[in-house]
Amino acid sequence: SMTIRGEGSNQTSIQQGLCKAWFTTSVTPALTDSFNIASITDAGDGQLGVTVSTAFANTTYSSTASGSGDANINVKANWNETLTTTLTRFGALKTSNQTYTDEPMCGHFCGDLA
Repeated sequence: SMTIRGEGSNQTSIQQGLCKAWFTTSVTPALTDSFNIASITDAGDGQLGVTVSTAFANTTYSSTASGSGDANINVKANWNETLTTTLTRFGALKTSNQTYTDEPMCGHFCGDLA
């Protein structure tokens, strides 16, 4: 366990402050780059299951998503599925008609690894 000086005189935990996994995909969907990601699964139009290589200690980790430059598409993380210590679902939802569509996506995970 290590801490470093953050902004000002505050101490920051290196382990708590690091992103533990991240990914980017193409529209196909296929991984274009990643860290600590075992695989992605095409779970339907505009929907991905993302499995991390190293499990989290619990299901209280944070996952966030972004993607398409289209303002009419909302990319979501951890929806419509029970979160596990290794799997999170991501989706790209068209706001105009509430349907999922294949789009490039990216996401990252923060939390305690097992």
